[in-house]
Amino acid sequence: MHRRRKMLAVATKLADHFSLLPGVEKVVLTGSLAREQKQENVGDIDLVLLHDSSLKDAVFVLERKVTDTGKYHLIYPVEMCEGTKKMLELFGDRAWPILRFMNRTEGLKVDIFCLHSIILTDCNYLSLIHSSQNRNDHEFYKTLFCENPMYAYNMRTGKFSEDISHNNRSCCKPIRPWRTIQTERRKTF
Repeated sequence: MHRRRKMLAVATKLADHFSLLPGVEKVVLTGSLAREQKQENVGDIDLVLLHDSSLKDAVFVLERKVTDTGKYHLIYPVEMCEGTKKMLELFGDRAWPILRFMNRTEGLKVDIFCLHSIILTDCNYLSLIHSSQNRNDHEFYKTLFCENPMYAYNMRTGKFSEDISHNNRSCCKPIRPWRTIQTERRKTF
């Protein structure tokens, strides 16, 4: 439970920062942290940045890694990982407060999905994003936007509270529900 609280605090701080960036309309929490299942192992933070079309669609990871020598691989500035490069490409110098904050976190991985906000209403766009990503799980985006809980961040309250989804989860359902996939994954471990 302690790890879950720590991760939620990090997600909230990141949402504070991302909400202030030009082009970002909403910051949305999803994945295992949003599912709130106490027995589920929460491995990372999944944030969706819904943008107004002034940004490029992008999917990347921010994390501070430990090198073979036991020293932390810094997110900035000497050796920039792909996530850092993507942040700077999307947000320029405005990305530095987020990168500095992530540099102070230890052992947390944050998956960032920067996608146009029309993904919440446009089935064609969801299908386009769905087919354009090179993922092993070809149902991933349908599961993410049409089945998983997603909570938009509210800057006034400082909480992820508004439940949002693609067309109120009424269409574009994945072929295999998340619970089935989760059950199959547990059997392999």
